[in-house]
Amino acid sequence: NNEAEVVHGKIADLDGVSLYPSAICRLKGYPRGTAKGIQQSLLNDQKALNFFLKDKDMYYLRVRITKVSKHYATPLISYINKKGTRCWDDTEAVGQIIYMDKIGLEGMQQFHGMEYEILAGYYYNEGFNPKVCEVIEKLFQERLKMKQEENPIEQHFCVW
Repeated sequence: NNEAEVVHGKIADLDGVSLYPSAICRLKGYPRGTAKGIQQSLLNDQKALNFFLKDKDMYYLRVRITKVSKHYATPLISYINKKGTRCWDDTEAVGQIIYMDKIGLEGMQQFHGMEYEILAGYYYNEGFNPKVCEVIEKLFQERLKMKQEENPIEQHFCVW
C-alpha cells in the first residue's frame, strides 16, 4: 500500500537498472507478422475465444470489465471516465471498457481476479523479432564496460 514498514532481520536491496529496456527484452522482442482480427464468431463464444487466445504470441483487446475480486490501494486497473480523465480505481471498474495487451490482461486476472468480456481485438501468432533484445543487450554491456572504466559517457548511454 505504498507505506513505510519496519523490517527486522536481513533484507535484499535489489537495485533495478535499465528497467524499460529489460522489460522489452522480457517480451522476447516485437511481434512478427500482420495483425489478425478476432472473428465475430469467436467474440460470440467467450469461452472458445479465451481458449483460442491462450497460445497466441501477443494480442491487443478491447474488454468490458465484469468483475473485480481483489482490490488494492494502488490498482493495476485503470480506465478513462466520461470526462476523459484516467482513473486508477478498481472499485468502480465494473462496466468500464478498457484496452489491454496480453501481459496486462493476464496480470489483472492474476492479481485482481478480474473477469471480463472481450469486445474486439487482434492477435499475432508468427513469433517475435528479437533484434531489439540483441541491441539492448549490446548497449547494456557497453555501458557496464564504460562504467567500470569510470568513463562519464556511461551516463549518456540510452536506448531511446
